Formats: sequence, C-alpha cells, structure tokens
Amino acid sequence: ANENRYIEAQLVGLGFDFVDGTPTLAFAGGDDDGHPQQVGMGDLVIAERNGGAWSGRTVVAGSGEAGGTCLDETNYCAEGQAGHVGLRAHVRAGPAPGQVAITYKDEHFRFGSEDFSSADVEVYEEGPGAQHLMVDGGRSGGDRTSIAFTSDGRTVVAYTLDQPETSVWVAVEAEGDYVRSQISDDTARHRIAVDVAPDGTIWVAYY
Repeated sequence: ANENRYIEAQLVGLGFDFVDGTPTLAFAGGDDDGHPQQVGMGDLVIAERNGGAWSGRTVVAGSGEAGGTCLDETNYCAEGQAGHVGLRAHVRAGPAPGQVAITYKDEHFRFGSEDFSSADVEVYEEGPGAQHLMVDGGRSGGDRTSIAFTSDGRTVVAYTLDQPETSVWVAVEAEGDYVRSQISDDTARHRIAVDVAPDGTIWVAYY
C-alpha cells in the first residue's frame, strides 16, 4: 500500500471476526484486474493476524468461480472472469474449528449498468462442509448483506435486492445451492442483520 497507484483506491466494505481465536479480516483487495481506475479492488482477500503481523491471501479472483444457480435469464453471472469480487464483505466464524464464511458482492466488470443490475450475492467458505456458491446470482444484490450460521454449520444470509425495487430476502445454504425466500417488499436502504436463535429461528433486522 506504499505505492502511489493505491492512493485513489477506496475500500468498499470490511468484514471482521475471530476465527479460532485469530483476528480475521475480509475485504476487496488484490490487483486491479485490468481496470486501473479500480486499483486494489479486484479480488476477495482474507487477512489474518499471527505473531504480531498481518498476512493476506487472495481467495476469490474473479466472477464465475462460485457455483449455484444463476437467476439472470442471460446468465450474466459468469461474465468477467477477471471481474470485481469481494466488495462489501462480511465475515462470520462457524461453530466448527476452522469454519468461516464470507458474503460479498460480485459486480462483474463494474462498469456498465448491467454489471450493477445483474450483480451477485456470493459466499466463500473454508473449513468443514465448505462450499463457494452464489446466494442470489444476477439480480442486483450485495450492497446490504449479513451472514450467520445454523447450529449444524449451514450459512444463512440476509440481503436486499436493489433493482427494479428494493426487497428483503433470506437464503439458507443447501447442498450445491441456497434456498431463497423473500420476507418483505419494504424499502431497506441502509442496514440489514441476521442471526439464528438457539431454537433455530432465523431473525432479521433491517431499516
């Protein structure tokens, strides 16, 4: 980050949690993926602090890496193999050792209107039962997300879709995909949060 070319870069979202006691960050970083105006925002990066120092690694480098169902009729989800991923990241440690999940926004080329209207909500996981899936592919989500775990280690994601109008959704991880449910058509322009109660009830707060 000492290079002058990073001066204009803006951090879009930052996730933090303790994973097995280790401070862990998730954010959009890495290289510019061929878009100099977006220096340092092309990839999903995990950084961990050990021994008094931070070390980072790129875990997702572009669009099309996540599996699951693309809900866009034109299959825009696969566009931009060197696309902009890792935006608006949130990280959550799971109930099992080494288990962590990160929800993030995939904006593909991050240039034209279709990149935003067809953005994906995606989740990258590590540890037991890890999957890398689109939560909601191709329908403009990702600006507001929150992630939690069920007691059996499945991820639950609350998020909004922004086009053509804002709506609030919850998705529960299954094998190879997510089960999505719209819970409100209210306007939610600011924040959203999700957690799972001890009895398994999913709670969502938003405004």
